[in-house]
Amino acid sequence: MVAIHDIKNDVHNRTLNFRALDRLVNSFEFEEAFNIDSNNEKVRIAIIEGNIEFIEKWINSTLTREIGELSIRKLRLLASELEVKYYTSLKRNELIQEILKAKNDNRIKETVSRVPC
Repeated sequence: MVAIHDIKNDVHNRTLNFRALDRLVNSFEFEEAFNIDSNNEKVRIAIIEGNIEFIEKWINSTLTREIGELSIRKLRLLASELEVKYYTSLKRNELIQEILKAKNDNRIKETVSRVPC
């Protein structure tokens, strides 16, 4: 026999997972990755199943792959636009990491500025 406490706990956990999925799907990162790879059936299935871990990995790999395909010249131009320090002396992989970090920092700043005081 299932206890009422177990049922409430299960509903609570499902609600938390649904909220996390909602935040993820409404994030800037998801939108950017979706614009790059909008026909991915596995992502649609992961959303239906609530597989947050798969979606996070897909976002990271999609965004990294897009930046990784840029030439070093375009990477440096992007780094300059994002105001990455010392971008001219960075190796390709370091440059990609710093660009991703700068993009994430900018998204955080945008999100914080939207929150009403």
